[in-house]
Amino acid sequence: MNDPRAPLLRLRWFGRGLFLGLLLAGTANAVSYFFRSDGWGSLLGNRQAGREAIGFPLELWRSGTNYGGLFIDSWGLAINALAALALGTLLGLWSASRARWLETMLRDFERREQNKAQQNFQFTVGGLMVATVLSAIVAWTVKEFATRPESLWVIYVLGPAGLVLLALLPHRIAWQQRVAILTPATLAMIAVALWIGASLGIEFDVVLMGIYICWVPQTMLAAIVLMSHHMLRYRREGA
Repeated sequence: MNDPRAPLLRLRWFGRGLFLGLLLAGTANAVSYFFRSDGWGSLLGNRQAGREAIGFPLELWRSGTNYGGLFIDSWGLAINALAALALGTLLGLWSASRARWLETMLRDFERREQNKAQQNFQFTVGGLMVATVLSAIVAWTVKEFATRPESLWVIYVLGPAGLVLLALLPHRIAWQQRVAILTPATLAMIAVALWIGASLGIEFDVVLMGIYICWVPQTMLAAIVLMSHHMLRYRREGA
């Protein structure tokens, strides 16, 4: 007998695959900055920055250029958007074709995480000391190096890893609770980056672009590795 929920399940996983494709396209655009630009450019406050551009597969932005009076090349943006949509559609169709297996794997993963979270969780004195020491180190670092471009570089390059380590400090909690830790921590780190950028005389939109082109690829790479690990382990277990 056909499952009446199957079409809705396939549609749901098609949407997830489509969203993944769009994220991958956004990641490719972020990475393109380092191939189309001369170094880190103005991201670290270099007033004499060389060529800066971004866009994949076509260039859609270049510093100091107006494309027919527009800040972004409309044709490049349209073609890149179509490429992202095509990639998302392919991944969506693949996900929809394996919706039942993916849904089973997801539910199994959530069940395992829930079982871990049901164990007793206490915020120990040791954990409090670690959190206090880390907070003190961060506060001292920000105070001492707030006017140095190296501080922004550290946030650009090591920010995602630091946030993940912070979320992993508490043990025996579900991944939803770790997300609850990550959200305010991420906003706080972005605020610190904007404050450092202002101290260096860097416009806030430049700092936000630096966070985008550095954080998105790292986050996407970590997500792909984690997702591939769980899928391979689930397949090896014969599920």
